[in-house]
Amino acid sequence: MKSQLLLGNAEFKTIASALAKEKARIVSSYFPDKWILGADQLLVLNNEIINKAQSLEEAQAILERMRGKKHELITASAIFREEKLLWSDMVCSSLVVRPFSKQFLGSYIKSTGPNILNSVGCYAFEGKGVQLFDQVCGDYFSILGLPMLSLLKYLRSVGILER
Repeated sequence: MKSQLLLGNAEFKTIASALAKEKARIVSSYFPDKWILGADQLLVLNNEIINKAQSLEEAQAILERMRGKKHELITASAIFREEKLLWSDMVCSSLVVRPFSKQFLGSYIKSTGPNILNSVGCYAFEGKGVQLFDQVCGDYFSILGLPMLSLLKYLRSVGILER
C-alpha cells in the first residue's frame, strides 16, 4: 500500500493516515466485535521517507544523515470496529538532531543496541535517544508512537473510559 501511495505521489500525511487506517481495518475484519487501534509513523528528512533500519550499521548511517538536520515525524492512528472508521488522529512533530560527535554516536548505538531498530528514527526517545536532539516541537506521546491525549479524550467521549 505504501508503495502504491508513493507511486501516486500522495502527500506524506496521507500516506501515514492511510497506513494506520488500513492496519486497523484489516484487523477489525478478523475481530468485528472489537475496537481495533492501528497506528503508524513516517519520518520525513529532506522530503524523503526514512524507513526503519534493518541493522545497527544501517541505523548508524541513518543517524549520520540526520545529524545537524531537522526532520518531521508524522504519527497517525485510527480506531475501527466492524471495518468502520470510528476515530482517527494525526500529529506532526518537528525534531532537530544536534551535531553529535562520532564518539557519542558509537556510544549511543552500543548502549541502546538492537532496540533502536524498533524506532523509525533509530532513536529511543524515552531513554538515551533524547540526547540526540537540540530541538523538539511536538507531542511527547506522539513521538513515542501514539497520540495518547487525543486517544484518551476520544475513549472518554464514547464511554470506554470514565469522564
